[in-house]
Amino acid sequence: MTHGELESAEGGIAHNYEDDDALVDHHPGLGRLVSSPLWVVALGGPPAAYFGLLALLAIRRRREADPATVAAHAALHELAALTPSVEAGFASSLLEKLRAYLRARLDLPPGALTFADVEGPLRARGVDADTRQDLRQVFAVCEAARYAGGAVSGLTPAELQSKALESGRAVERTLGGAR
Repeated sequence: MTHGELESAEGGIAHNYEDDDALVDHHPGLGRLVSSPLWVVALGGPPAAYFGLLALLAIRRRREADPATVAAHAALHELAALTPSVEAGFASSLLEKLRAYLRARLDLPPGALTFADVEGPLRARGVDADTRQDLRQVFAVCEAARYAGGAVSGLTPAELQSKALESGRAVERTLGGAR
């Protein structure tokens, strides 16, 4: 016989393996499924997504349950978004945003607010004297700028905005979500 010719095997099946070590149990059990990351994601992903969406929905409903709190937070955000400027309208805009915030936070009726209108409710709700004094100063400087042709005296526009924001945040810390 030459090299490369086929020859037939005699005596039945030619075995490649001689013992049972080659046999592996491929039975799909729960332990095998849990050890596969793809199955964990496939089985655990939908319930996790469901409960995540349920939590987001509950947070949104709770937040929107009190429109005054939503309005107060929006007004405080608008106050922070103002760009400090020496222009005549900055102090007026700042004062309007601060008034909108205090009106919403203190449940005051619509209309023009002066510091005298908010001092009593702030004191009654436990806002400290330093915060009330800072708010009094912001009101005074903004009102003076409004009626004196836009000139902000005593504080730079950035300092005025910073004082208004810090006062608003102090009111938030004191009042929080409670009404």
